[in-house]
Amino acid sequence: MADSTSDLSINLLKHSQFESLYLHGNSSNIEICVGEDTSTKYPVSFPTDVPSHFQFVASWEKEEKGWKLVCEKVVRDGVFPTTERKMKEAQERKARDLEKLATALSDIVRITPK
Repeated sequence: MADSTSDLSINLLKHSQFESLYLHGNSSNIEICVGEDTSTKYPVSFPTDVPSHFQFVASWEKEEKGWKLVCEKVVRDGVFPTTERKMKEAQERKARDLEKLATALSDIVRITPK
């Protein structure tokens, strides 16, 4: 999305029509409307503790009673923008997977003295 976008409404039939929205913090008054009558509105709320010149990613989170639109600061991990939370989750998942792999390998390979 362009820098300093304002007064933008994005209409969706279903939440699954986009996974994330890449935004600049100078943008304002952006909302996502979901449903055939677009009656369910989700305003994009930028974090207040982050300077407005940063870049942000808005994405959906599943809650008990529906969906929530979350806007978080962008961090770079390779080419694609991600968030600190998603990057931490990916690192934890990778560490768990490596631990499982190490356990599986040690169960398969038995080292016995001669």
